[in-house]
Amino acid sequence: MNKVTIDFGSLCDPIGEQLEKQGLFLPEDDGQRIRELADAIDLLETHNILQASVVLTSRRKVMREIRKAVKPRITGRSL
Repeated sequence: MNKVTIDFGSLCDPIGEQLEKQGLFLPEDDGQRIRELADAIDLLETHNILQASVVLTSRRKVMREIRKAVKPRITGRSL
């Protein structure tokens, strides 16, 4: 699979939209869980509860989860 890139943060496009632009998607169960994790990290960062190093480590772990769960979007079939 090609490289998956995601921008994290409260001002970035939602993860699902970013993946869609890359021709990918997350199954609903995984997508919901990953969105909630990313939102929680953003909230804790916004309120200065997590140090920058912890935020970075947490986002790397979320990115690992995304890479495990992501699927290619099939747009059409050719014979």
